[in-house]
Amino acid sequence: MDLKWVRNNLHEKDMLAGKLDNMIEITNEVISKVQHIAAETHPGILDDLGLVVAIEWYCKDFEERTGIPCTLYLEEVTPLKSSINLAIFRVLQEALTNVIRHAHASAVTIQLFNNEHDIIMKIADDGTGIPTDKLSSPDSFGIMSMRQRIRQCKGIINFKNTTGSGLSIEIKIPQMQLNYEYSYSR
Repeated sequence: MDLKWVRNNLHEKDMLAGKLDNMIEITNEVISKVQHIAAETHPGILDDLGLVVAIEWYCKDFEERTGIPCTLYLEEVTPLKSSINLAIFRVLQEALTNVIRHAHASAVTIQLFNNEHDIIMKIADDGTGIPTDKLSSPDSFGIMSMRQRIRQCKGIINFKNTTGSGLSIEIKIPQMQLNYEYSYSR
């Protein structure tokens, strides 16, 4: 619309500069938003620097946007296939989105570590928890998406309401599923 206005009003030199400046500003805002969406969809940092750094980056951004502090206890884990890194990262994104939209939480704690058999991530908030019926509702797309992503990794995900202290999500992905991408290259 603005471009059409410019074409039809080329003779309005005084108004033209202001209109073009406004169009440049809008274009820059759109580019910035698209870049942000692309980074959140599949951050290059996940592939370049790994899961721990990607979690740190995302949580820092989350804190800046929401004012909700994230306490992180992250260990470097056994090298994971990129599809498993992405599934874990996506669950984190969905969990933090739910914190913003539903939990009314004032703090989040995230843990990532190996044990003898599994890669484990725990996400806990101090919010209101989740109604039990929402955990199995076909309308709970976020919960369904988290379950599906972890199931594709042959893992399990558990949701636990803790009375008076919010929701806890625990993900376990068996180490035998990790199938190191880099161990077979010659």
